[in-house]
Amino acid sequence: MQAVSETICVEDMAELNEIQLEALSKCEVFGGLDSNALMRFADLGLVKSFPKGALIIEENTEGHELFVILEGQVGIEVDRPQEVDATFRLRLLGKSACVGEIALLDESFRSASVRCNSQVSALAIPHASALELCRSEPALGYVFMSNLGQILAVRLKEANYQLRNLLSSLSF
Repeated sequence: MQAVSETICVEDMAELNEIQLEALSKCEVFGGLDSNALMRFADLGLVKSFPKGALIIEENTEGHELFVILEGQVGIEVDRPQEVDATFRLRLLGKSACVGEIALLDESFRSASVRCNSQVSALAIPHASALELCRSEPALGYVFMSNLGQILAVRLKEANYQLRNLLSSLSF
């Protein structure tokens, strides 16, 4: 009977690894990496589950890991500084999205909160482990960091566009 239990665990682990690899392969930050490199990142992580409404990341707190959404949907939110207990949702993200990656670069406080819109399963990869992998394998690190730079450039352009629109709608 013990052997059956172990077989189920091995099958569950194989299925979980497939889910992780699929999510990583569809995630922009990991684009262009082969399955071996993706597996290296997956091996660094730990799968965590969060109930609907839970905060995965809280704005203005220290961040030490990035998350790849395996199942469910999350909202990216920022606090409205002039309104108590009010937040503004910037976007919704689902399967294969990566959150918490900005703190990988600057080791600063989180710039936004990430709240679960449903039950969420996510692969949590410690920043220190991801950076060490990038340092130990420069070709892999170059692709990962290049992807991250491109993503951040697009987000900055979008933010500038939104700011421009907001400023043009204000009367001075």
